[in-house]
Amino acid sequence: MEYLKNLKSTDGDELFNIEDYIESTTRLARDKSSLVFTSSNPVNAAIVMGNILRFSEREVRIYEDSICGDIADTTDFFLKNLDRFLQEQKHIKIVVRNFSENESEIFKALTHYSEKYHENVELRLASEEFKQNIQDSVDKDVNFIVNDVFGYRADIFAKNEPESRIAFSSFNDQIMSEKLIRIFDEKYHTCESVPLPAHA
Repeated sequence: MEYLKNLKSTDGDELFNIEDYIESTTRLARDKSSLVFTSSNPVNAAIVMGNILRFSEREVRIYEDSICGDIADTTDFFLKNLDRFLQEQKHIKIVVRNFSENESEIFKALTHYSEKYHENVELRLASEEFKQNIQDSVDKDVNFIVNDVFGYRADIFAKNEPESRIAFSSFNDQIMSEKLIRIFDEKYHTCESVPLPAHA
């Protein structure tokens, strides 16, 4: 398959043409490919995450350090798909290790749509129980996004060792997706809800 070539060597200094990468990952998602591929470059990561949103049916879960936009704001592809996702009244659950109000585009989008679709946007602060359960389950720290049709992106790293970071994704990996959903849900109830401010 020609489009798979565009997914190789995306984590080094060279960044492939963004449109080619969007086309390649979109075809993988649409075809429900079980290919597992790396996606550590921030722009590539945002594109993969955008397609995870785009091809979800009802719900997406995200566990991240924060919603500061360091990945999501690198390309409008992610933000366009987040807008579409929320306009379709799908459900997003986000747990963050740290929270602060900021000017990132993802924060603005979540704030805007939480007013209109309050029940569909959940933002919570990770409890110690939640963080420990995640770490115990994967034996390392991890950030991830996972949808309800077996698509995910996981960024795994040893605690306090950012150089050990490795990110991988798939649009059709039932075993890994179900594991991420399970460990997210197990202690989700222990995380405190974070109210988003009124949209200006």
